[in-house]
Order: sequence, then structure tokens, then C-alpha cells
Amino acid sequence: MFIETTRPELLPACVALVAHPDDERYQALFGTTVTTPLFGVEVPVVAHHLAQQDKGSGIAMICTWGDLTDVIWWRELDLPARAVIGLDGRLVAEAPAAELFTDAGRAVYAELAGKTVFSAKQRIVELLGEAGELEERPSRSSIRSSSTRRATARSRSSRPGSGTSPTAPATRRCAIGSSRPGARSDSIRSICGCATRTGSAASPATG
Repeated sequence: MFIETTRPELLPACVALVAHPDDERYQALFGTTVTTPLFGVEVPVVAHHLAQQDKGSGIAMICTWGDLTDVIWWRELDLPARAVIGLDGRLVAEAPAAELFTDAGRAVYAELAGKTVFSAKQRIVELLGEAGELEERPSRSSIRSSSTRRATARSRSSRPGSGTSPTAPATRRCAIGSSRPGARSDSIRSICGCATRTGSAASPATG
């Protein structure tokens, strides 16, 4: 699964991936979960009409918060809030919901804490590259979905007992974040393990 984003520094604040409810590429994933790269947090794949099928890979990270659309998604899809950027423009000392991170993810965040947005973005790109989760292109970033950033990411999706189908390939790409005109984006490739959610899945928005 590939995710394209210009905001890789918000990867630790990712609370979901979102695609348009009519996008056949991702319909089989709605109601499942994927794992973010670097931090190892399981997040749901949800549907919402504001997701743009023709933008990037068509699937985006929802981070709290990258822009107004994130706020709308957070409110309408009843998602948790995990703000990681403080009023001083630096990553906060203690990551919200850090208990959801893997041990390695907590170590990564400890390295990022206190950095400016710019410095954190640079370091996350480096770490994703070292982990083999990043694809850089002149105008976009890609992250693999075991992790997240505005990037293009590849994620491995598996459901117990399910085979592959034209609309639900075993290997998918997810993207985190969204492109903005004139913004440079990196492509992060990350592998996400997808599993069926144990809780109630968010219902696709229809209007």
C-alpha cells in the first residue's frame, strides 16, 4: 500500500488511513487495520467522501492535525486525537498514546522529541529510508503502510482465510498525508500488516 504525503513528521500522529467510499482499490480494506512504519501502531482504514481518488495514490493518512480536512475527518469519523506538535512548533516531549508504539517506535519518538517540524521531517525521512520504507520523487513522498508520512507506501494486507482478488490484492500501497500545490513531497514505502478490526468499523460517509 502506497501513501503519498508532504507531512512525514506527522507519522506518529497518524490515527487512520482514509479513501473514498467509491474507490474500488480500497473497498476491501475498509473495516480492517494497518500498521504504521517506524512506530508500529495499528490504525483503521476508513472511508469518507472528502478523500480524493485522483490525488496521489488515492488513500491518505489522517493525522491530528495536518490541516482542516484532518479535523473534519477526526470529528465525523469519531477518531482519537494524538497531537504531537506543541505550541512552540516542536514535537512534544511525551507522545500521546505512546503505549501503542512498539519498543522500537518509542525509541524513534524519543529521538524526535523536541525537534522542530522541519528537523523532525528530515529525520523521519532518513529513518524511513534506512528502513527501506521510502521512495522519493521530485514532487511526492511515499511511505509503506506499516508506517506513515505524506508519501507513497507499500503495505502487505492479509486477512486470515482470504485469497487475493482484483480489487483486494495481497500487496497494496497506502499514502499518508496529502499534497499541496507547490509543496515538495517524498515518497515513503512502508509495509503494513492489515488485519480485520476487532471493534466496530467506521461507516463510510455518503454525503
